[in-house]
Amino acid sequence: MPGKILIIDGIATNRIGLRARLCSAYYEVAQAASGGAALALLPIERPDLVLIASSLPDMSACDLCQALRRDPQHWDLPVVILDTQPSRDRRLAALAAGADDAMHRAIDNRVLLARLRSLLRDGTSREDRRLHSSARASAGFAEQTPGFSHQPHIALVSEDSARALTWMKRLEHLRTYQFSLHSPRALSLDFGQGRPPDAIVIASGVGEEPDFGAALLAALGAQPGFRRCKFLVVLPDSRAEPATQMLDLGAHDLMTGPFDAEEAAIRLDQLLRRKAHSDQLHETLQNGLRAALIDPLTGLHNRRYALPELARLVENTGGSQGRLAVMLADLDHFKRLNDTYGHSAGDAVLAEVSRRLRDTLRPGDLLARFGGEEFLIAVPDLHSGQARLTADRLCRAVNADPVALPGNAGAVPVTISIGLALEDPAGAAARRAEHVQSRATGLLDRADAALYRAKADGRNQVGRAA
Repeated sequence: MPGKILIIDGIATNRIGLRARLCSAYYEVAQAASGGAALALLPIERPDLVLIASSLPDMSACDLCQALRRDPQHWDLPVVILDTQPSRDRRLAALAAGADDAMHRAIDNRVLLARLRSLLRDGTSREDRRLHSSARASAGFAEQTPGFSHQPHIALVSEDSARALTWMKRLEHLRTYQFSLHSPRALSLDFGQGRPPDAIVIASGVGEEPDFGAALLAALGAQPGFRRCKFLVVLPDSRAEPATQMLDLGAHDLMTGPFDAEEAAIRLDQLLRRKAHSDQLHETLQNGLRAALIDPLTGLHNRRYALPELARLVENTGGSQGRLAVMLADLDHFKRLNDTYGHSAGDAVLAEVSRRLRDTLRPGDLLARFGGEEFLIAVPDLHSGQARLTADRLCRAVNADPVALPGNAGAVPVTISIGLALEDPAGAAARRAEHVQSRATGLLDRADAALYRAKADGRNQVGRAA
């Protein structure tokens, strides 16, 4: 199913007619005859979008929209008001109340469905909302109010620079956002490697190239740097074909007719609100991924990341570049240190040793906290002598200076023992048929045996696998 839509209308024949239009487009449809009934249905039906009739028996559409925006569970739910008596004032009132759009009930069905597709494509699905809330709760992240850490930037794009300048001046009187003017051809160059605008207003159907808006939308959608931007397209008239095309090409909102700066400002407010929410979801996902793969104490990758990464390095071993060196490093007498000075001292030692190891290795080398006081190190493209020198250098880096303990408790000398195993490119080529994970496990087993010998031989040294 493309999504679930809740129709809210006090007139049964209106609900039936609209339901037929939506079901023909394969939407799942729920219905409510009043605002109060709709509010009671929301937690049960969990719709992806709400269509509200402009006239309800128990409240106005604007009142219902405001109630939705105040609800922490449904404040981001896309809302469209269908008006039987549309006017500029009623449309602005609906948008100001929080509706994503206000449309004539008799609007061309192609435009209505395209608008619904654009809102559902841009909105947060029921499952996304549930996962977002549970992920934040389980990870211990506090719920945040969406907002920008910078002044929102709006780019106006048009072939008619004079007209765009007029629009920008009108908008600057209404909002304190940062505005800038751009030609379609120069937009990508204007932003280069810097932060792209938060929203782009495209004046389509004006100037010498009336179809540039469609081409620009398609081009920007294919560029990674602009994929998180919001697009507001302004068309000179309300014809169905260009409106449908723009929405299906990726426009997040649409205005038709003579430019109305007040309406544009409200629509931009809505787009920026949605972008701030989208950015927050993206940041939550990134934080979750980091938390899943990074050890919080040392800042190193953890075992969950290290094992598949080691398998990838093993798979890529071959050719004449050199050999893959795999090392298991273990802090010497770490339990004694913990028992003597306490776990906070042990944590300080782990963090400092991690820093010294990281500073000694190359940026592309694998370094992970493998568990407790043990570290996994994988260094590709080394010859045998270079691998041994690298391991010796790691031992010296750890033992170079005593590690300061927290609370002015002095400093302690720290040493590390390392087990070294090498993957031979020639041998790797002969074992191509062997599963990569098995080869990686074999290397770890050899490194672990070499580490055991280094410990048995007196610690603070490198043991090399046979």
